[in-house]
Amino acid sequence: MDALGVSYFKNVKGTLTHIPLMPTGGVILDNIASFFKAGAIAAGVGSSLIDPARLITTDDYTRLAETSKKFSAIVQKS
Repeated sequence: MDALGVSYFKNVKGTLTHIPLMPTGGVILDNIASFFKAGAIAAGVGSSLIDPARLITTDDYTRLAETSKKFSAIVQKS
């Protein structure tokens, strides 16, 4: 896990409770719920959603839609 992952976010959020925070970079299906539990108001998702080499260049938009739905379901539960 990154040095600036969920634990770091949680520590920053703990000292800046009055500031809405949104993590970007390193947000994946396996940790997005943890970011929301740590106080995130939103999350920036990039390469874990759109893998250019695997999804875009192969026109695998069905998999892109499936991954989007997985992220959405996790966020809705959080």
